[in-house]
Amino acid sequence: MKKTRLFLSMLTLLCLHNVMYAAVKTSFQSGNFSDPATWVGGAPAPWDDIVIATGHTVTLDANVTVFDITIQAGAILDNSTYIITIDNGLASGNPIYTNNGTHNGTGNIITYSNYDTEITGSGITNCTFEIVNYGLKPLNDCNLTINGNIQHQNPGNTGMNGKYFIQMSSGTLTINGNLITDATFGAVAITTSGTITVNGNVSLLGSPEGGSGATITNSGTINISGDLTLGPLSSYCQNDGSMIIGGDLLGSGLGDSYFWNGFNANLKLGGNVFPDPFGGLFFGIIEPAGGSSTEPNTIEYNGVSAQTIRVPDDAAYSNLIINNPAGVSMNSAIAVNGDLIVKPGAALTVDPAGTLAVTGAFTLQSDATGTGSFITSSATAASIQRYVSGYTDATHGWHLLSTPVAAQAISAFHTPGSTDDFYKWDEPTDTWINRIADGGGLNGSFETNFGVGTGYLVSYAATDTKTFSGSLNVSNASASGLSYTGASTAAGWHLLGNPFSSALTWNDGNWNLSNVDANCQIWNEANASYSVILPNGIIPSMNGFMAHASVDGASLTIPKDSRTHNATNWYKNAEQIAQIVLTVRDTDGQTAQPTIIRFEPGATNGYDCQYDSYFLPGFAPMFYSNSQQKSYALNTLSELSQGLTIPLGFVKNAGYQFVIELTENIRGQELYLTDKQTLQTVKLNDGPYVFGAEQSDNPDRFELHFGVVGIDDNTLADASLHAWVSNGQFYLQNEQGPVTLMVSDLQGRTLLKSNIATSGIYSQPINLTTGIYLVSVQTADSFKSMKIFVR
Repeated sequence: MKKTRLFLSMLTLLCLHNVMYAAVKTSFQSGNFSDPATWVGGAPAPWDDIVIATGHTVTLDANVTVFDITIQAGAILDNSTYIITIDNGLASGNPIYTNNGTHNGTGNIITYSNYDTEITGSGITNCTFEIVNYGLKPLNDCNLTINGNIQHQNPGNTGMNGKYFIQMSSGTLTINGNLITDATFGAVAITTSGTITVNGNVSLLGSPEGGSGATITNSGTINISGDLTLGPLSSYCQNDGSMIIGGDLLGSGLGDSYFWNGFNANLKLGGNVFPDPFGGLFFGIIEPAGGSSTEPNTIEYNGVSAQTIRVPDDAAYSNLIINNPAGVSMNSAIAVNGDLIVKPGAALTVDPAGTLAVTGAFTLQSDATGTGSFITSSATAASIQRYVSGYTDATHGWHLLSTPVAAQAISAFHTPGSTDDFYKWDEPTDTWINRIADGGGLNGSFETNFGVGTGYLVSYAATDTKTFSGSLNVSNASASGLSYTGASTAAGWHLLGNPFSSALTWNDGNWNLSNVDANCQIWNEANASYSVILPNGIIPSMNGFMAHASVDGASLTIPKDSRTHNATNWYKNAEQIAQIVLTVRDTDGQTAQPTIIRFEPGATNGYDCQYDSYFLPGFAPMFYSNSQQKSYALNTLSELSQGLTIPLGFVKNAGYQFVIELTENIRGQELYLTDKQTLQTVKLNDGPYVFGAEQSDNPDRFELHFGVVGIDDNTLADASLHAWVSNGQFYLQNEQGPVTLMVSDLQGRTLLKSNIATSGIYSQPINLTTGIYLVSVQTADSFKSMKIFVR
């Protein structure tokens, strides 16, 4: 028996001696781990330090145990399917894992030691770390990326009770996987003053030992893309730095599960907070168990799907930010001791069962990307920003503006003597009324405050963010006694405004339209023209819109029940429907005007208030359809038939070159456009039509044809027509008797026009540069055209 004990003691001393005097083995070349030729001085023994040198790839061919691992830049350690264990045996001191290269393999890295394994380097580890009884300790210069999990080994044991799972004072650690603890290991801790990024989930399952539990203590930065699970046993998270939880904050509540935000801490929540209402869960800004307040701090809801705000267990938020475009709702009493901010494009709703009380400033922010949106049934004081781009020329930079608060002074939005503009529309006189009187000074007939439900036309020299301040409008706004005066193109049009801090759904059944057309129009700043808004289309927050009264004394209600969240700053069209949209573009001034053709069985050939919309001119070229001597921006007909022809009007603006393109079409429909001035017909399905125009042109210039039926074949290119240019002389072979000849360029500019009385060869001097030109000949009953190329 004594001999046996002596033998075991000697074996232990031998093992201790081997660990204490571990060799450092550096790779000599690429090869298998067990091959002596791979290493300088032969293959490593257990608990040796290994160094994979630059340019070498060492591949495991069996499970191995080492003390320190160093992978130099440009080197590769490949586990293959085998396991590498980091262990200091019976020696003192922390094992060190240094990776500045690449560590691959489906086999895991097991840390099994009497001390934390220190990790560092800036390499890539494509393996999972399994922790047995001591955790990982990233060093200050760590910038390691782990494409795998960090997890407890399964099955676990209780050997980690009271120890660190990850202990990090500085540095950066990126984990493209999950952090998974095991409750059977007892109370473990994750603590950092550095930066930990987990592109996955974190499971802090807790400990059966209530009071201590498993913990996360963060005074640095922790970013989690997925869920953070606390529990089912006792566990807590204390955030004293910056933390992002991209998914849900979860906990079963079987034990005590806490989360609290510390002094000056910042927390971003992408999901919901403790959505399962179990006992034992605490979420707040005051440390539980009688702790003191940790205000101020900030919590931000920034998910991409709908979120519900959790009521803090200590009754109130400090500072609260809403940054979720999918919407955040309050269905209970929420108090904010500090400031509440709704970010541009984000949406906040106070449900009927909820209430909101804000002690500090409540701000809806706005920028070029959008405006914050807020819906509530209770009067709430707030500041609502509106981003307004400055004008770039005389046509771009106009906006239709309205107020979301009561008693907003216009003086905060317009300064007399500046280069800014502020107008209101007067239907009876068909006039834009300037806030500045002729000769300067304020117009005495102009109101002092914004009218609730009224729109205004504004233009600013510089891009700015304006602010409305006051009590939010939360009630219906009525517009009554709408006039219909005179016979001008603007008769019956009234500039109204969205009076709410959210978008509106136009004519969705709540508007109580009385002798008001079913379609409205909104100014499209980018196109410098009006666009039609169909029923169920969107009117953005704080946006003016033009509504048309069909008779004198019309009225409508702008309903609170039609409020909706939509982040668009200005113009937003309705959902896509089956319609035809032709758009003319001014290539010089960068303006555009669409005209719309739709088909409804109940429509007539005349003007239908429920289907049509009259044309409103802007700064773009005027482009509209004609019916019964009326001009339409939206023309709805009863049926689509092959051979249908629709007259289109066009009046140029200051530009000289224009393009008509088919921007929306009904599936399978062939559309042809005839230019009666150039005598040319083109198929719009094949591409846009480019043309020029003069101020003296006949406005009834175009026709739209549905299919080839009804198109005079002679308006298409005709092979029997012969024309050419030679030595500065134009020639035409005329076999048709009296004709009218016209030569134009592809922009539609007329270069030669002549009446020819007799048949035969006609010639006339002409000065043409190299290019393609259109020749057209008109008789009493036909058109013919062709293109010629001049060298």
